Amino acid sequence: MKKQKDHKIWIKLLILLVLSFGMIFIIYKKTDSKNLKQEFLSMNKIYILYAMIFFILYRLMEAISLHKLFRDMGESVKFRHCANYAILGYFFSQITPTSGGGQPAQLYFMLRDGIKADKALSALVPFNIMFHVALLFVGVVSLFGELRSLVFNGRLLPLYILGILGQFVMIGFPLLAFKKSELLSRGINFILSKIKNVKFLNRFYKEPEYIREHVEGIKKNVGAVVKNKRTFATIFVFQVLMLFFYYSVAYFTYRAMGFSDYGLISIVMFQCLLIFSTEYIPTPGNAGVAEITMFGIYQKLVPKEKAVTWMMTNRLLMLYIAIAITLIILYRRSLVRS
Repeated sequence: MKKQKDHKIWIKLLILLVLSFGMIFIIYKKTDSKNLKQEFLSMNKIYILYAMIFFILYRLMEAISLHKLFRDMGESVKFRHCANYAILGYFFSQITPTSGGGQPAQLYFMLRDGIKADKALSALVPFNIMFHVALLFVGVVSLFGELRSLVFNGRLLPLYILGILGQFVMIGFPLLAFKKSELLSRGINFILSKIKNVKFLNRFYKEPEYIREHVEGIKKNVGAVVKNKRTFATIFVFQVLMLFFYYSVAYFTYRAMGFSDYGLISIVMFQCLLIFSTEYIPTPGNAGVAEITMFGIYQKLVPKEKAVTWMMTNRLLMLYIAIAITLIILYRRSLVRS
């Protein structure tokens, strides 16, 4: 069983890397960027360091949020473990389509570390709700950025609208479970009864009792957030800061290439709209689509050759290095072996 889990992780990671590096190679060939090595070497190393620091802060904000949620419910969890959960969650969200594997993986590691399921879910479900509230907030605020037309003049507007709808679903589902748990249970069971005998879809079928228990569990976890308004507000602030640090990476790599036409807030809003619009692309880590989308939009701000460098640097800092660090953590936890 363990070997099967190992193989699944490696297969998903391989798919991600093949799609990502494959698209980068295609872009590289089409742009004929002969001086790519020199472009990288000439980047301002101080700004690259700032970009790395901000990415670390991005992960630390999730760790701080999880640690606070555990602490407020009286659960003693080391901050080091929360930092591991944050990094591992990011890794598994990147190797699964539409980032769907992050929280199940975090739950697995929490249970593996001896945290009770109800306590783990009481941290993860509220965290997930507030993440999508914060993402919706910054996604809407970024519409007022001066560079929004560069993103929406292409084909990203429908994807942005899809992203907005997705956030409402991700927020609404647990809230509906909290307010109308019986109605939600009946609705889900009705849908599942229709796919019970449908080939390929029947694997998603769950017994009605399982659904009722699951919905009641969500209701309990959402209630933990609603009752504690201060925690609710604090986690929201942490989440907004977390997203700000994440989108700021693109600003520092932009400055590292020698550009300064636009300020931090403008690039942060610009990057937010770009990533927000590709949030629900059904490939691991949005691989393949993220690269071509970044390159296409970036070259509206910088020359084509620089756009390749900018895209590759952002993917390196925001994806590949994080993957490498996570594999080290997984190896030390004896989850994967080469």
